[in-house]
Amino acid sequence: MIKRREFITLLGSAAAAWPLAAWAQQSGKLPTIGFLGQSTRSAGSEWVAAFVQRLRELGWSEGRTIAIEYRWGEGREERFAEVAAEFVRLKVDLIVAAGGLASYGGAITDAYRLAGVYAARILKGEKPGELPVQLATKVELFVNLKTARTLGLTVPTALLVRADEVIE
Repeated sequence: MIKRREFITLLGSAAAAWPLAAWAQQSGKLPTIGFLGQSTRSAGSEWVAAFVQRLRELGWSEGRTIAIEYRWGEGREERFAEVAAEFVRLKVDLIVAAGGLASYGGAITDAYRLAGVYAARILKGEKPGELPVQLATKVELFVNLKTARTLGLTVPTALLVRADEVIE
């Protein structure tokens, strides 16, 4: 089973491996984003919508100026390495990983909108390592019960009561 740190390293390496904008223009194909959601398409639909909406606001249109390959981990860690390897075989230009069991931090939808900003900047040729880190201005607690069920976990009621949002 791949560890989280190894997976993040693999994604970082894959995302930085290609000179994105120049490569996509030379090949004549649309720049392609590999979007890896941790759980299922239905559980991640709100986040995908925020990501795609922000890309659209920045001038990227799915199917016209950009392609997005969606894959879902379905709550199984072993899927991450498989999907990352598939993205490498597909020669996607950028990999975006998304999802989780719980989050205490910036609003999740805002985080996906920001991921859209980063993706657009990278696709225009900016180097990922040179992009500034942006901090959340609003902190929230999210609990994803779909992911918890998929993993066979029970979330304590006290945590659910304190959550700003519970994804069922």
